[in-house]
Amino acid sequence: VQVFVQVAAGMVHMHRRSVYHADLKPNNIMLSKAGEVKIIDYGLAWVKGEGKDRVQGTPEYMAPEQAKNGMVNERTDIYNFGATMYRLVTWRLPPAALTSTDGMPMDAKTFKNLLKPVKEFSSEAPTALCNLIHHCLEFQAPKRPERMSEVQGQLDRLADELGPPDDDE
Repeated sequence: VQVFVQVAAGMVHMHRRSVYHADLKPNNIMLSKAGEVKIIDYGLAWVKGEGKDRVQGTPEYMAPEQAKNGMVNERTDIYNFGATMYRLVTWRLPPAALTSTDGMPMDAKTFKNLLKPVKEFSSEAPTALCNLIHHCLEFQAPKRPERMSEVQGQLDRLADELGPPDDDE
């Protein structure tokens, strides 16, 4: 949760400057020796107002509208972050948003049926975190949190509830 808080803070900072990462995934999050979280690989980053003439990103972490329409915005980054949290908490990927297991185009109902609950794979994960991950992974963008700052706020509250990391151990 502490790592997720720092990633969300970094994404809020970027979004306030109208920059969207467009390829957030575990491989693009690094932990320094000092314990600082770094978001890396801005090769696909998009500045609001610039044109995007093709679909870019890592398919396993792409939001449905990013995969289908090449759209990149705050809510697509929120989806990417939700997929990243899902992967790091469950050690599994969420269903690909572009095609279902039979190769057909994905729709919201099929996606919901294929997305297994976080608790199924990680029973010790806090319920509030599981709910947040699923909220970020909503197939339809308007159902996701509107702003990364909302996600950051929920993670901050969860971190406070869980208490500070114990440096004595």
